[in-house]
Amino acid sequence: MPLQRLFGLVCLIPFLIPVAACWGGHQPENEIARSLPVDSNLNIIVISFDALRVDALGAYGNPSPVSPHMDAFAAQSLLFENAYSAAQSTPTSFAAAFTGKYPFEVFLGWTLADSVTLAGTLRESGYLTAGFFNNRQLDPERKFDQGFDTYQVAFEPDEEKFLEEPLGWLRANKDERIFLWVHFISPHAPYEYREMAAQFYTPDFQGPFADGSGPIADLGNNVTQVELNRLKELYAGEVFYADYLFKRMMDSLGEMGLLEKSLVVLTADHGEELLDHGVLFHNQVYEEIIRVPLIIHHPALEQGHRIAAPVINLDLFPTLTAVVGVDHPDDLDGVNLLGPVTEPRILISTAMTTGEYRSMSMRLGDYKLIVNCPRQNVEARELYNLASDPEEREDLAQTRAAMTDSLAAILKEITIYDPCRTISAANRGSSPTRNLSKKKIQQLKSLGYVR
Repeated sequence: MPLQRLFGLVCLIPFLIPVAACWGGHQPENEIARSLPVDSNLNIIVISFDALRVDALGAYGNPSPVSPHMDAFAAQSLLFENAYSAAQSTPTSFAAAFTGKYPFEVFLGWTLADSVTLAGTLRESGYLTAGFFNNRQLDPERKFDQGFDTYQVAFEPDEEKFLEEPLGWLRANKDERIFLWVHFISPHAPYEYREMAAQFYTPDFQGPFADGSGPIADLGNNVTQVELNRLKELYAGEVFYADYLFKRMMDSLGEMGLLEKSLVVLTADHGEELLDHGVLFHNQVYEEIIRVPLIIHHPALEQGHRIAAPVINLDLFPTLTAVVGVDHPDDLDGVNLLGPVTEPRILISTAMTTGEYRSMSMRLGDYKLIVNCPRQNVEARELYNLASDPEEREDLAQTRAAMTDSLAAILKEITIYDPCRTISAANRGSSPTRNLSKKKIQQLKSLGYVR
C-alpha cells in the first residue's frame, strides 16, 4: 500500500503514536548517515551466522565472554540495538534480505520468485558478486542464486573447511570491486561439544546431551531444567566457535588489505528459542527468534555508535546500495536508513515455513501484535508492550482489546488479506522438499527442518 496512506492509518491511533510524530513526517539527517558516509569505491562483505541469538553477544549485554571478537568488532562499528529479521527461518529471512521485500511477497511455494536482488543490483553496477552459504535451505533449486556470479551452498560440518572456499575466492578477486556474502551454519543445532569452549561447560557432566544436543527440533518442550541448562551451555559453546570463525574471517580480510576498503556487516538470519516460550528451535515470532544482531563497520568510522531505533533486515538492500552510491528500486518494503526515515515504522515478521507454527507479528512503537494461525484457521492474537515487558510475558490482547483490534486492522491492510490467508497463499501447498534430491532432504532432516 502507498506509504502515505498507511502512515495516515497509523496516525489515527492516538494512544499508540504521539501527535507530534504524525505532524512531523520524518527525521532529520541521522547518526546512521554520519556513521556510514557514501563511498562508491567500497566493497561490501556480509558475514552472517545461523540461529545466533542477539542476547548471546557481549555487545548486546551477555556477561559471559563467549563472543570477544564480535564484541571488539562492535566496539568500532555501528550497532543496531533493535534489529529484526522479517522471518523466523533461514529461507524466508534471506528471501527478505536479498530482495528488500517481505517473504510472503517473494518466497512463494518454497521458491524465491524472480526478483530484483541486492546481488543483481550490485552486479549491474560493476560489482563481482559471490555467495557462500553453509545451509541447504538456500540451495539454487530455490532460486536464491539470483544476481550472484559465484554461488555455492554447502553442507559442511567442519566450518573451517567451509571457510576455505570464500577465502580462496577472496584471494583470487581481492583487487576487484566485490560483493561477498558468507553464511555459517553455526551456532545452529545440533549443538556439538566443542573442546575449545570447555570453560563454558559443567565439568564432568553426566546425563543427556553430554556430547551434543542432537536435533533439538524433535525435543519440543520435553526436557528437564538440568537438560535445558546443558543445552544452553552447548549453545554458548557454539557461539564461542562462531566467534572464532568470525575472527578467522576478519584476520584474513586484514591480511588481504580489504578492511580498509570494505563495508563489513555482521548479522544473523534469526535467533533461537531455548524454552523462552515453551519450545526449542526457531519456529515462532517472539523476540528471542526475530531480533538479530546487526553491526556494520565502515572504514571511515572512527568510533563505535549504537542506534536504538528499530530496523529490519529488509533495510539491508536499500541501505547497503546507498552507502556505495548505487540506485535501488523504489518499491521495496525496506528503507534506506541513510535518508529521512518516516516515523513511526511498522516492522513485520512472518513464520510461514512449518505447518504447526504459522504466525505474523507487527511491531509499531513499543507495541507488538502477534497473529497466530492454528491449523483450524482460528486466528488467535497476542499483544505485548516491549518497553515494559521485553520478554513478552504479559499478553495484553484481552485487556487492551481496542488497541489489539486497531493494530490487527493495520496488519490486514498491509497484507491485503488477513495474515493467515496471506501465509497460506504464499505457501500454496508446496512442500519444503520440492525440487530437492534425497541427499539434500536428508541433510535438512539432520538440521531439524524436515521431519
